[in-house]
Amino acid sequence: MTKPRSSRRPWLRRALLAVASVLVAGVALIGGAYLYLVPAPSVAEPALSGSLGHEALQVDGMSRTYLSYVPADVPDDAPVLVVLHGSFQSGETIRTATGFEFDQLADARGFVVVYPDGYGQGWNDCRELAATPARQENVSDVRFINDIVAEMSDRYGTSADRYFAVGYSNGG
Repeated sequence: MTKPRSSRRPWLRRALLAVASVLVAGVALIGGAYLYLVPAPSVAEPALSGSLGHEALQVDGMSRTYLSYVPADVPDDAPVLVVLHGSFQSGETIRTATGFEFDQLADARGFVVVYPDGYGQGWNDCRELAATPARQENVSDVRFINDIVAEMSDRYGTSADRYFAVGYSNGG
């Protein structure tokens, strides 16, 4: 008497299921990575009250850049919001990807927004295995952000003590 086909090679069925699972997981990961890199839809820049500055600071002997949005009627001692981009992005890309919403909030609520550019398009987030140039070269992003806040305070009279940060991915 012969065994039914399904019981002759149970290991083969398990192996095929394992291979199929790995393939499905691989497609999901690749698809997820692809979606991560797809740019956000373009949004037209709204009419804003203030001005956008393209700024540079010398920090630890390096020129570091950032954008600043300052509303027309920013009050004295206003807070500063620092918006940090993800890996392979810039201050301009996160500003655009968020649909200029932070600039609009700054107009409505009276604060300054800055969009720093990470060193080599990334941040030193202190992860031991991170591959960003900022991490590998131990760049001081904390000093950079502190210097931006001090610059905003000197130039526009914003608060040197009330600043907040929001970030995405590597900037989060």
